[in-house]
Amino acid sequence: MVDKERKSKATTDASTQTEVIARDWVPTHLLRHFSLESEAYPRFLYKSHTLILLGVIVIILAIAANTQSLPPSATSFAQNSKTSIKYIAFSICFFGMIYLPNTLFQRPHPAVWRVILAASVFYLGVLVFILFQNKPDVLRFFHDVIDPNLGSPLPEKSYADDCRLYTPENTTSRFFNFIDALDFYILAHFFGWWVKMLVVRDWKLCMFLSIFFEWLEITFRHWLPNFWECWWDHVILDILVCNGLGILCGHFTVKWLQMKEYRWRRQMKQPNLNSVQNLVSFFKEAHFDKTDWHMFSSTKRFLAVIWYVILVNIVDLSNFFNKYILWIPANHNILLYRVLLWAFISLVSTREYYEYITSDFDGRRIPAQLWIAHLCIFIEYIILFKFTQNEFVKPFPNYVSYTWLVIFIILGVATVFLLIKDARRKLKERKQKQIKEKSS
Repeated sequence: MVDKERKSKATTDASTQTEVIARDWVPTHLLRHFSLESEAYPRFLYKSHTLILLGVIVIILAIAANTQSLPPSATSFAQNSKTSIKYIAFSICFFGMIYLPNTLFQRPHPAVWRVILAASVFYLGVLVFILFQNKPDVLRFFHDVIDPNLGSPLPEKSYADDCRLYTPENTTSRFFNFIDALDFYILAHFFGWWVKMLVVRDWKLCMFLSIFFEWLEITFRHWLPNFWECWWDHVILDILVCNGLGILCGHFTVKWLQMKEYRWRRQMKQPNLNSVQNLVSFFKEAHFDKTDWHMFSSTKRFLAVIWYVILVNIVDLSNFFNKYILWIPANHNILLYRVLLWAFISLVSTREYYEYITSDFDGRRIPAQLWIAHLCIFIEYIILFKFTQNEFVKPFPNYVSYTWLVIFIILGVATVFLLIKDARRKLKERKQKQIKEKSS
């Protein structure tokens, strides 16, 4: 009777993907019992050490407060505020490392991904702070507290001033326009799509995302001047060279991680691995599963994948729109930190989203990292809409509007087709069930 009562109260925790008694925090011994934390680590990493870590953070904050705080002056408030923000982030991440629940990722250690979840909470706090300000005050805050180089209007560069691929009159190079387009962002595109392939783990979907984002650049280039690019920049440099090679390298990386044989027992060292390979192996997932989205298996799965495509693209678009609105230079560290944070958030939240939709939404809670990722991107766009009143008023070109109309029609037809397919499948299953009942 007691076991039945406990089972009725049990819930499936989406963060740990195991059945536990309903609670928000899963204790370490339970995680260890279900082998959710590998025994490949030394024993002291299994213990909580909460008192020791409490003393550590108190000492760190005390030393920092007495060594990094500036005495009263004309600029002390701004500098001390900047230092305070850093240590607020540090304190939240330190707490999250100890107490937040585990995610689905275990390598190199679950604490790393708990820190990412805590960093997401801090980022959420920053977004909410900006949300309740007005644009001039935010720009002044960026200039006075964050960086004096911020808060000034940005010169926007267009990449479509001269779209000739061959320039024989140029004394520097006959392909000057093409060579001039080769800058730091080529590598950024390449590595960005390499990482995105590790996130998505489906080269077909990743290739579609690459092509679709180029279409989004064409869609919004009448609002954002730096989205103007030549045809060869879209097709050759972006889709084929940078994005394509990045996706290809990511695809081979996924295959290599899938084919790798893993042994994570602490006492069993693999004799055929040297010390460097043993070290690298701690940063791989114990089960690096390839993702197969089965997009057209049902209407529910189709719409779930469509939402994932939308989510990925609005995260990328937000970077360009908000840097334009908040006057943040493309090479500023703020944008770099945001991209890096979203890369780690995407690694976890994509896996959580995939597990969530493959369970057919069977009443599980939305996992923590996935939930906060949605909240962060929604707030980013609330900020964008709040700060852009009467700014993006130029209408879309006709070719953009008509193309989107065709896209929506195709999506509508596909949805109707899948609804009919689902209805037929359910009808067939019902008939088979009735036949079995009659025969029994």
